[in-house]
Amino acid sequence: MIMSSYTYYGLDTIEINGREYAIALTDDEADNAVTQYIEDSLWAFNPDFLAGETGLPQQAFAALSPLCEDANEPVLAMVKSTCGLESLVDSAIGADGRGHFLASYDGDEQSIDEIDEDDREEIEDEFDFSEGGYLYRIN
Repeated sequence: MIMSSYTYYGLDTIEINGREYAIALTDDEADNAVTQYIEDSLWAFNPDFLAGETGLPQQAFAALSPLCEDANEPVLAMVKSTCGLESLVDSAIGADGRGHFLASYDGDEQSIDEIDEDDREEIEDEFDFSEGGYLYRIN
């Protein structure tokens, strides 16, 4: 196993047999990482979803869509002034799950108990999974 030299939305990363993973040791760590991810990528959200969460017209978000990343700041301001970021994050997780946002390779959230035992033993040499934990494949 090779420890990666960066964090992914606040999560430590590791490499196992050529596969790179972000690791969350608790639900709070995973939720914080998803919140960071969503806050950075609101510009890419479906205008219908944003409208449903904020109560603002879908056209307002659709008009910002062509700006791509440059639309993120105004969309974030709209979210914060209406439903709030926490509420939107909760709805997004409820709709798609945390893996959709954090596991860029396959969209899956894996519990530490779901991975191959040899890989798990290697990971447990580096991280304390006594309270559970999750892996998100990122390559």
